[in-house]
Amino acid sequence: MIFFLLSIIVKRVSGQTLREFAVANIFSPLKMTHTQFRDDHTSIVDNRAMAYDPKEHGDGYRLDVSYFEQTGDGAVHTSVEDLQKWDENFYSGAVGGQSLLAEIQERAKLNSGKILNYAKGLVVVDYRGLPTVRHGGSWGGYRAELLRFPKQHFSVACLCNVGNANPGDRAEKVAETYLGSLMKEKPAKKKEMEEEPKHKPEVQQMEEQLKAYASEYFSEELAAVYRFEVTEGKLRMTVQAAPGHFVRLTSDTKDYLRPTGADEFELAETGITVHFKRDPEKMVTGFMLDAGRTKGVLFDRVLPGKL
Repeated sequence: MIFFLLSIIVKRVSGQTLREFAVANIFSPLKMTHTQFRDDHTSIVDNRAMAYDPKEHGDGYRLDVSYFEQTGDGAVHTSVEDLQKWDENFYSGAVGGQSLLAEIQERAKLNSGKILNYAKGLVVVDYRGLPTVRHGGSWGGYRAELLRFPKQHFSVACLCNVGNANPGDRAEKVAETYLGSLMKEKPAKKKEMEEEPKHKPEVQQMEEQLKAYASEYFSEELAAVYRFEVTEGKLRMTVQAAPGHFVRLTSDTKDYLRPTGADEFELAETGITVHFKRDPEKMVTGFMLDAGRTKGVLFDRVLPGKL
């Protein structure tokens, strides 16, 4: 959410969209000719790799691409070659200067004095004894990771176009191939019984209970409309990409919302949770959305004919 709001600030201050501003001030100076913020989902990107998700039971793939047009926290189309130019700027400081680069890599500090691994859009952490700066990303069937070892002037960029890929793990394996002799031994893996469950257990809800949530909901903060529908006894969520046009957040057949508590649901493998709210008469009036680091985004139920 912060990065999206920053894109709005860029437009109000500069008079340019983030796409235009980034081309003029970042991508062109770095000669990143295959990089852009895609803020129009109908635009054609030359040599674009489409994104996919595997179907259930291993019987092929289905398309899974984004129709969102918000920029700031994503929507960048790039290439491995351009990422190398981006990465090299962290050494040269050609764009932004060394002071800015140092600032965005400064780890956050809590009031308690605790230092976090997260800086301003970058994760600064040791990997097997070597300092790294990294960040991954995912949307639809796209997965990405850029892993940098500053002291070794060595980086790995991994871009994947299938939803079950793990670019972070792949990037680490490449780094180990080249820098393994400089790294500490891998820590022993926790026993499976000691690991925390990834998801809350699913609770049973009847179809009639799920129908109470079926409606359209609007977020003034995101200027977005989400729709909930009950199909085949499951609650599913779609997002409005254009007036009258809704798309799923994922295209996997398992993309239904799993009930995990009273008025609480989870969209598997996305980190998205939905907490519905009710009025004193127990009618569903809206919900609160948590998605990764973005917490508490409020949506209000849209009355028929009011959208």
